[in-house]
Amino acid sequence: MAAITELDAVHLAGVYSHLASADAEPDCDDGFTACQQRRFETVLESIRQQRLQPGCRHLANSAGTLRDRGLHYDQVRVGLALYGHSPAPHLAGGVELLPALRLYARVSLIREVPAGVGVSYGHRFRTERPSRLAVLSIGYADGVPRLLSNQLEVLFRGQRLPQVGAITMDQLVLDATDCPALEVGSVVTLLGRDGDQEIQPQEWSERCGTIPWEILCGFKHRLPRLGTGPAAEA
Repeated sequence: MAAITELDAVHLAGVYSHLASADAEPDCDDGFTACQQRRFETVLESIRQQRLQPGCRHLANSAGTLRDRGLHYDQVRVGLALYGHSPAPHLAGGVELLPALRLYARVSLIREVPAGVGVSYGHRFRTERPSRLAVLSIGYADGVPRLLSNQLEVLFRGQRLPQVGAITMDQLVLDATDCPALEVGSVVTLLGRDGDQEIQPQEWSERCGTIPWEILCGFKHRLPRLGTGPAAEA
């Protein structure tokens, strides 16, 4: 800090640190969040003793922001909360978060097949009855994890439809046997609310054994981004 103040070409804009376990239950992080804050305060006090200006002080990520106002300082750095999702269930009640992202895809093909038909690569799914299969024009190259194969569900008019077979680079297949209203051109919801049903990134991440941050960071540039508008305009 002292060296920085001696440099005419450098201006100290701020001092920050990052919390490692603020999303843990308060009795499960072994006091490490409090330890990190004490260390941060020690640095700030050292700066004050040198009569230097720390600039903007910031420490809290999304979890820290929702957990304790004492972690806010001058600014906070929300990430997952900016998308409208809580970093942990026990932090969800304090502030109303509104999901800022929905994911849609269109049905490109529907085919009726008999029982015993293998679906997609490796035939990891076989129809057990005469089935109506629908192809969606979205796949793992767009950010839908292949690990969700045979685990994914989508929404159409408030009804959950299961995905079947291996998710491919550009496509995935739905079992629409119990949804006769679904047709070529229909728009389904992969993430977001439809009627009284909602699918959140946490549902995907739990089934993949990862975290919702990775899900939300995985959507590729070739997916069109729409600022506003209903699913029918997607």
